[in-house]
Amino acid sequence: MNLNIAILEFVNKHRALTDEEWAAVDALVRDGLPEFHTFMAVCKTAIGLAGYRVCLLLRLSLRVKEVAMMLGTSSAYVSKVSTTVLRRLWDEEGSSMELGKKLRAVSLQS
Repeated sequence: MNLNIAILEFVNKHRALTDEEWAAVDALVRDGLPEFHTFMAVCKTAIGLAGYRVCLLLRLSLRVKEVAMMLGTSSAYVSKVSTTVLRRLWDEEGSSMELGKKLRAVSLQS
């Protein structure tokens, strides 16, 4: 199954994901984007679980509103986490969109 189609099935649930669903998302990313998954596994300690999950979803080009829904939180929280991740991983300031671009570039460079 195409990675984006599989992720859209989770987005279309219009609710926060369960732990089992998060495990499935993680497996989809691991299988579909192995270089990116390896990069994120190394970074996970520095950015925490919320940062890790935000990164997985932003890498898949989901909108902040969709990420917030899947996390069961607010768009403002996702933006705050994105800013923190960007600072911790790249020592840069920026938005969720800029973080998404950086994360998509990781897979292209690997």
